[in-house]
Amino acid sequence: MMAAEAQQPHFDKARRRAFMADGTAYDWSTHLGYFETFEPIVDFLHAACYAFSSAAAVSPTRPRTGLIHEPAWFRSG
Repeated sequence: MMAAEAQQPHFDKARRRAFMADGTAYDWSTHLGYFETFEPIVDFLHAACYAFSSAAAVSPTRPRTGLIHEPAWFRSG
């Protein structure tokens, strides 16, 4: 569906162009294939959910308190 949009006439004539995706490899390969000149933006909500799910997977005994209680995850880099 994204590829079909990219083929529309004048699609690439927009003054400001952005490509927002959630971080999956498929989305970024689409960015490179069809929207390479668009500014890439990561959907922070999905990226944060992926980080939380990954942390929960490697620490199954730790209570799932939610990201709001884990600000150190984002400060630690």
